[in-house]
Amino acid sequence: MRSKVLAFLLLIVFALGTNPAVAASAKVGGTCTKVGAKSGTLICAKVSGKLKWQILKKAQTIVYSAPKQGSIADTTLNFTFSSTSKLAVRATALTPDVCGVGKSVILISGVPGVCRVSLEQKGNTSFLAAKMVLVEFNIFGTNVITFQLPSALLLSTATYQMSASSNSNLSVTLVSNTPTVCTVADTILTLLQSGTCTIIATQAGADLIPLADPITQSVEISASRALGDLPDTVTGFQVKPIYVVPSDGTDNFYDTNGYLAGILDEGTSYLSGQIGQTVPVDRTANGYDIQYLHSQYSSSYLQSHADAPEATSDGYLLLSEIKAMENPGSNRKDYIFFIDVPGFGASFCGMANRPGMYAVVALQNISDTNTCKGPSAPYFTNYTSKTWVHEMIHNFGVSHTLDDPCDLMAGKPETPGTCTASVRWTMDKERTRYVGASTQGQDILKLRVWKGYTDNQGLQADCLLDPVPRQDGLPYAYCPTGTQAIGALTYCWSAINSVSLEENVNGVWISLGGGNYFNQPWGSRISWKCNDPNYDAPWKELTVDSPGIRHYRWVINGQPKEELNVIWVK
Repeated sequence: MRSKVLAFLLLIVFALGTNPAVAASAKVGGTCTKVGAKSGTLICAKVSGKLKWQILKKAQTIVYSAPKQGSIADTTLNFTFSSTSKLAVRATALTPDVCGVGKSVILISGVPGVCRVSLEQKGNTSFLAAKMVLVEFNIFGTNVITFQLPSALLLSTATYQMSASSNSNLSVTLVSNTPTVCTVADTILTLLQSGTCTIIATQAGADLIPLADPITQSVEISASRALGDLPDTVTGFQVKPIYVVPSDGTDNFYDTNGYLAGILDEGTSYLSGQIGQTVPVDRTANGYDIQYLHSQYSSSYLQSHADAPEATSDGYLLLSEIKAMENPGSNRKDYIFFIDVPGFGASFCGMANRPGMYAVVALQNISDTNTCKGPSAPYFTNYTSKTWVHEMIHNFGVSHTLDDPCDLMAGKPETPGTCTASVRWTMDKERTRYVGASTQGQDILKLRVWKGYTDNQGLQADCLLDPVPRQDGLPYAYCPTGTQAIGALTYCWSAINSVSLEENVNGVWISLGGGNYFNQPWGSRISWKCNDPNYDAPWKELTVDSPGIRHYRWVINGQPKEELNVIWVK
């Protein structure tokens, strides 16, 4: 009996001791008895119909940061994703016609639609597969209207073919806001009477295409003279003549009676004879496009302010008065204001910036040879013809000739009898100053201003900075198309570590890449520079072939800073 009890006790001890033995020997692939039972880092699971020990895998999730929406104007959008396991996540673009996936970015294809991207992490021996994530957001199209009217039309034009488009490729609707002055049928503008004709361009948008900001344009209609800039028939650089009658002056109709046209003819003929080149002058199909301005400024003011500080000078005020930079057109222009006064100050007949884009010239017809309108043999029957060419050459960047009183660019009137007929008013007869040389500031033959060469981008054409304020208040540069170094217009910085330039496209800032910095960011031919030589300003070279106004901003040391416009013109 005692032996049977002992055997039973031994059996119990042996049976109780088997569970620790099994748990201690649990290994991957070994047999187990209950689904879900755990032993250290192992778990009992059914594999191919049998219970076996498997590694206990950890759960993981996918985390991401995606945009809420985008635009086809965007090149890329920031997109980051990862797993809590730190295992690589696979991103797959499910709508490749709309978007793709790059390193930490969504790549925009340029087609509006819904961007769908799947995120997957299938796990490994230590981690379970993560729940798949589907990222969805809209990529909107852009809807920017392009529409511009000339600043003036003659009533005799009767009808004018307008052109309006949107980068959404949706049709633009044009309506007249002044139906007694002009009407619109589709894109045909019909002129009814003199006055201000105002047209509104709208685009209603579509699915994933936003409403267009409407654009309003006005054109001055007159019966007999150009109250603004008529549609151009000349492409590229051109002289823009403007006949100015002071507020208290007499209108002599020099813009329409042929008098000013004769002065323009004489000046261009002189250039051709002297250097074999001539400048294009703004024209219509019927002759010169000479704009008329009845100024708000009096004769006495205009006579006394030609060389005043810039913001009160005649040229600055008159350029503002015609709103040239509010509706700049597509062609580069040098504005010459022929003012119906006998002269300026005590002794001069014209004034211009050097370099610049506008000049003023006295125009009254006075026969005295010492005044601004007398004859000047042998080249000029009218002294004003010499004056406008002289001032235009200043705009090109040429200073006064100090050692030849007979040169066109001489800074003082000739002492009677000094110059013989053969050398009077020659242009750099030794070709050592400004024709084939640049000792007076500029070799004019290298400029992209001459008839037949205005589209030659191998010739020089520099930006001009902020000639007069625009209504939007932003500083701007007036730049010829092609390749230009674009700089800051207002600020300099003491410690620049990084520079990039961005362009605003349909309300979205698009990076144009990194730039550089220098004390004189627009280059040596333009006088703007940082006042302190220890400070610098950003610059970047851009190539732009299409005219228009573009909006940029500088990003300095990673922070958005100065915003500016560039008016690109041919």
